[in-house]
Amino acid sequence: MHFFLSYVLYCLCHQKVFPQNILAKFIIIPCDYDSMEVLLDVDEEKLIEAAREAKENAYSPYSEYSVGAVVITESGEEYTGCNIENITFDMCSHAERTAMRSAIADGHQEFYALAISTEGQNGAPPCGTCRQFIAEFCADDFVIYSDNGDSIEEYTLGEIFPNAFRPEAVDDAT
Repeated sequence: MHFFLSYVLYCLCHQKVFPQNILAKFIIIPCDYDSMEVLLDVDEEKLIEAAREAKENAYSPYSEYSVGAVVITESGEEYTGCNIENITFDMCSHAERTAMRSAIADGHQEFYALAISTEGQNGAPPCGTCRQFIAEFCADDFVIYSDNGDSIEEYTLGEIFPNAFRPEAVDDAT
């Protein structure tokens, strides 16, 4: 009960809407009382399964390499995405960016974790362009789970994309 009340208090203090489905998807653990940030315990297997389901919606007739992704916002909401190809390859959208763009379009700009599943379920991390896109919104400790078939690879953004070009670099230059 203490954990639940901590989360409700966080939502009230930060004028956030309490997501009705949060208890079904996550186990709420103690919050950081200095910042009142609620820490979510993510079920990696459920996230990978959601990414696999999103992969089924991919439109990849040219590469035949389907990818699905799911991103969790700081408020605990999930957004899925899949890759969408175009005959002019520069107009393609990768699953990671599709999921994050859906969340951003819905008003979210803070993210907790990302899970991806590729055609070969080979544990592949996001491509370089997606890493740069993620770095626009996420810190080095942002967690990325990748489907490896029978296991789950876990990366942080800082591990796979050290020294990312971030908005602060532009702020420092002006």
